[in-house]
Amino acid sequence: MVLLAFAWEWTLEVAGSDRSVAFLVLVFVAGSADCSTTVTFFPIAESYSALHLTALSVGESLTGAVAALLGALQTAGLEEGAARFSPSAFFVLLAAVMALSCLGLLLLYLRPAPAAASSSSSFSASSSASSSSSLTPSRSA
Repeated sequence: MVLLAFAWEWTLEVAGSDRSVAFLVLVFVAGSADCSTTVTFFPIAESYSALHLTALSVGESLTGAVAALLGALQTAGLEEGAARFSPSAFFVLLAAVMALSCLGLLLLYLRPAPAAASSSSSFSASSSASSSSSLTPSRSA
């Protein structure tokens, strides 16, 4: 997102017209990263209580709502083509929302595992022959 704030207006001539190739590529990368958060966070949340899982679901929904609200605020009530803030400011604000989400995940990693879950389930980065994912929950007896 930070790269988008500065590179969104860089253009290249493609098929006789100026196109923002950097914008298209960076939006694709950002969208792919966003789609992968759910499959990353929910296996981690497995070791926490249902309350934590609910909080994760609400948090993921709210980050999407904040992005949608920023988009709505950008042009709501203005003439066509007018904007309240620049695209660079929009992408910086979205980067701030993403940074807060990353901070939340970091705090989750740094906090001790719940007592009930630590005896029955631990999160490991080792892969097994039956799983192709390198971040899978492992069960211990």
